[in-house]
Order: sequence, then structure tokens, then C-alpha cells
Amino acid sequence: MRVLTGIKIRLNTVAFLLLAWPIAAAASDALVRAREAAEHGSESRALEIAVNELERAPQDRELFLYALELLPENPSRHAAAISMIGKAGAEKNGGDYAWHLGLCKTRRIAGAAAAAVADCLRALELEPIVYPPYRELALTYAAAGDKTKAAEIFKRGTDVSPSDYRAHYRLA
Repeated sequence: MRVLTGIKIRLNTVAFLLLAWPIAAAASDALVRAREAAEHGSESRALEIAVNELERAPQDRELFLYALELLPENPSRHAAAISMIGKAGAEKNGGDYAWHLGLCKTRRIAGAAAAAVADCLRALELEPIVYPPYRELALTYAAAGDKTKAAEIFKRGTDVSPSDYRAHYRLA
């Protein structure tokens, strides 16, 4: 009986992997297509590709982070979808900075700077050694009118990620 249970568990695992594999392949294909669109000068098309695929596969963290990077600072028709995906991701995996970073940016865009700061700080707490949480926190402070705090956070971001040209560009 024990052998049969072990076989059943392995078969269930294999079945799950076979069912999940096409979703993961489609999502990574969407990331490639989005990056290609952006490289050809169409960031809006790249964002559309990313968001459309995220609506099918919202757990794709890498695609979510790329969509977040592409999301413009002004209100966008994609901000609500990214916000919903970020909320769901934070509920399922609150220990991953990516979802909190998404909430930070979408709340800032929506004009909710205080809530955005809290989300940015949570993202930074979870992942203090990558640049994006610093970028989003600094942009949130800037949007709230605190230019001094924004400059301080941008500076910390360049210290954490000295080889990232985007960090130096934002600091300037």
C-alpha cells in the first residue's frame, strides 16, 4: 500500500508539472516578446504584451517586474491590472518584494503617496540589495514633495547598485 501511495504522489507531481509547463513556457515567451517590442522602440506594446500574459499567468514574477518597469509614471490603463496582480501576489507570497514594489508604484501613480511609502518600505525591507525598491521609494518621496528624502534614497540606491546606470541617471 505504501508503494502505491508513493507512486500516486509521484504521478500527481508529474501531472501537475506537465500541466504547469505550458503556462511557464508561454509566460517566458511573453517576456521575450515584450523585451523585443521594447528594443524596437515600442514600450507601450511591450507593456501590453506583459500585462495580457500576466492576466493569464499572474504568478510570473519576472514578467511582473518587467511590466512594472515599463509602467509609466502617469495614469495608465494597465495600472489597475498590475495593482490587482500585485495585491494577489502579496497575499499569496508576502515575503517577496516584487509584489509590494508593484503596489508601491501603482499606489503612487494613483496619488496615494502615504500607502505607497509603506509598500515601498516593505519591499525595501524584504530586498535591500537590489535597486528597484530604492528607485520606487525615492520616486514616491519625490511625488509626495519631499525632494530631500528622495535624493537621499536615490543616493542609497546608487551605493547598493553602483554599476546600474539607471541609479546614477535618476540621482542626477
